[in-house]
Amino acid sequence: MPGLGQLVVTQKTLLQARIGSLDQAIVNTDNKDLELVLEFRKREMNAVVGWLDRCLRDYAV
Repeated sequence: MPGLGQLVVTQKTLLQARIGSLDQAIVNTDNKDLELVLEFRKREMNAVVGWLDRCLRDYAV
């Protein structure tokens, strides 16, 4: 698909920035409940990054 590669790369970049922000928030919180929620969101986003990698590999050649 034309343009798919750039779209996927852009999405990955945004997600990786958000993951970095979550990493900082996890380190800076003393609230264990919030830490658990942030860790969950981080894992979700890492899963999406993996899925985007597959999209790049399979469709955006």
